[in-house]
Amino acid sequence: MTAPDRYVAEILREFRDLPGTSGRTGPADRRLARNLYDTQIPLDVVRAALLLATARRLVRATSDTHPIPVVRSLAYFRHTIDEVLRCPLDPAYFEYVRRTLRGARPAPNAASNPA
Repeated sequence: MTAPDRYVAEILREFRDLPGTSGRTGPADRRLARNLYDTQIPLDVVRAALLLATARRLVRATSDTHPIPVVRSLAYFRHTIDEVLRCPLDPAYFEYVRRTLRGARPAPNAASNPA
C-alpha cells in the first residue's frame, strides 16, 4: 500500500468510526481524502478536526430539542480542517476531546435518523 493509499484509508476509517456519522464512505469522500493528502494536510490536523467537529455536534445534540442529522460526508468536516490549520489545537486539549468522545454514546445511525 502506498503512502497516499494509507493516508486515505486512515481518514476514511476515522470518519466511519465517529459517532454521528453514517458509518459509510463513498467516492466523493475518497476524492476529498486524496485531495487532503495532495495538498499536504497533516493527518494529525485531519484527526483533530474530525474530533473537534464531532465534539461540537454532540454538545449541540444534548442542548438542542431537534435531532441532529447524521453526517453522511467527509466534506462536512472541511471547514473545521481549515480552522485547525489556522489555529492548531493544544495537544492536551486534543487528547481530552479524544478521551471524552471515547465514552460518548453514538448518535442514532442513518436507519433510525434519516436526514
